[in-house]
Amino acid sequence: MAFLVAIIPGPIKVPEFIRARHAGAGLRSLIDELLAKLRSVDAIGEEEYRRALRRTIVVAGGRPPG
Repeated sequence: MAFLVAIIPGPIKVPEFIRARHAGAGLRSLIDELLAKLRSVDAIGEEEYRRALRRTIVVAGGRPPG
């Protein structure tokens, strides 16, 4: 969810992330800030917040296999 919210201001960059298959440092920073805001208003719990910070953001494009 945080990834989707973070790309709303700059959706033109999405193809760049898809080609690279990962989010750059700038996007990671935006996502981390959003997660901190969600935590500060108790929209997410402490454990969920910490898990989200540890997760690697992987961007995949195209059709799913199958």
